[in-house]
Amino acid sequence: MQYQAIPHSTSTWFELIKFELLFQFRQYSFIGLLLVTLFFTFFVTKNQYLSNEQVIWAPYYVIKGLVTLAIFLPIVIAFFSAKAAVRDFDAGCESIVFSSGVDKTTLLMSRYIGIVSTSFIFCLSCPIGMLIAWQTMSIEAIDYSQVLTSIIFACLLLIFPAILLAASVLFGIGLKARSTFMIYIMAAVFLISYQVILSVTGSPIMARPTVISEQFNHFFSLFDPLAASVFFEQTAQWSNQQRNELMPIISNELIINRLLIVCAVITLLTLIVTRFSLLLPTKSTKKKTAQATKIERRKNTQEHAARQSPCSYASTNIQQNSLAKFLAFKALIKREYLTTIKTKAFLLVTAFWALVLSVEVLNGLTYLESLDVTPLATTSRTLARFHFDVLPGFVALF
Repeated sequence: MQYQAIPHSTSTWFELIKFELLFQFRQYSFIGLLLVTLFFTFFVTKNQYLSNEQVIWAPYYVIKGLVTLAIFLPIVIAFFSAKAAVRDFDAGCESIVFSSGVDKTTLLMSRYIGIVSTSFIFCLSCPIGMLIAWQTMSIEAIDYSQVLTSIIFACLLLIFPAILLAASVLFGIGLKARSTFMIYIMAAVFLISYQVILSVTGSPIMARPTVISEQFNHFFSLFDPLAASVFFEQTAQWSNQQRNELMPIISNELIINRLLIVCAVITLLTLIVTRFSLLLPTKSTKKKTAQATKIERRKNTQEHAARQSPCSYASTNIQQNSLAKFLAFKALIKREYLTTIKTKAFLLVTAFWALVLSVEVLNGLTYLESLDVTPLATTSRTLARFHFDVLPGFVALF
């Protein structure tokens, strides 16, 4: 069933956006997640190790810290996307929303803007956590104007386009799948995939980075959502003094990267608006055959007779032989298989786990090469070094 959309004025846009923001802000989970973000930022900044020659509030370290924390933004954006995209279907009120007269573009874009706005507020809570941590540390005079410039550079040029991209992807997945579980699964996939790519492209924010291919590094720098690879490539040869004083410049690589991300966001939003429809599913009305009508009438007659007769049950002998037990056990196994293993979610998680495991194994063998150990898995020496040097790094995958 298709509903007629009524054009709305600008005031309606503001009212819908205001409603989305208030809906997100009034959730107890929003306040809890915000406090967790502040505490996590405070904890990371407080325990950050820097030498005496490094200034913790310098532009390089502020931008590096914000970019590192922004890696976890997909989980936060998934939280808001699930509420914006799936809440109508979970509550069973999509017919009311679709028949409200609000046109499709206004409805979708107001919710998308709500996701982006709340996610950006979480982004701004990270610098607040940093400032609180600095106040508890024995730090000399802080140049707050330089800190503000670093925060603006990191939040607006690096993190905000990534929020736009992640919000459009997760919002579209939520509208398509209509499943909160699928949104969180995909957010986790994006989070770990990005960390794996950073690890194999030699990013300094990873524990043990490895460069697999320079060509892959150049390709990834064009489409890096956070532009972290562009930032670290620009500052790779800086000394400690330069990192304490200099601000990164807006290079041609950074401009190209940001333009590509913005184009991807516009393309995804266009697909969301064009593919989504204010259309409710309708039940098929197929003509019943004479045999089906006869069976239905007989069933209705039996149910009516059963309601009129006294409540009684016929005595039935249950056969509990070995064949019956085996068939029942087989049916239960088949049901569990269909509801757990033979699902898209299980296939997605298994494929992603296999990808992460293979990357970790490749990374481990590459690390062994730096120890002058042959990377052939058939030698006992490599197996022994792999067991003690590599396996502890990703044993949590099991």
